[in-house]
Amino acid sequence: MHGETRMSAYPDDPSIASSLLAKMADGSLTRTVMTNKRAVATVQLENEHVRVTEWRFAPGDATGHHRHAHDYVVVPVVDGELELIESGSRSRSRLQRGKPYFRNAGVEHDVINAGGANMIFVEIELKDTAERR
Repeated sequence: MHGETRMSAYPDDPSIASSLLAKMADGSLTRTVMTNKRAVATVQLENEHVRVTEWRFAPGDATGHHRHAHDYVVVPVVDGELELIESGSRSRSRLQRGKPYFRNAGVEHDVINAGGANMIFVEIELKDTAERR
């Protein structure tokens, strides 16, 4: 994922380890880095106009921090609950099977399966749109 950080990438660097321990102590290190469990993304269709990706999350799995360059639609395949980490704040969102939602380009977040069951959704990125600055 974009901007992915993993603790295991720097096991022998004491300055990185110290920084990570400090962040763990003050609560600023997200559970995504601490658990290191990743959702599975499978691109089902991609062309010049759209990218359709199926996301599968076991409980506690996360996408990793990323930024959306295009407008997108999410269509949940199952009911579930996600935890969103955006701009340092956390929120929860309940998704209902078959009930889509839309978000504009520029969203920057980490998405975690906060439910007790597997979560699956399809993300449709609209490549003809771009982040508005």
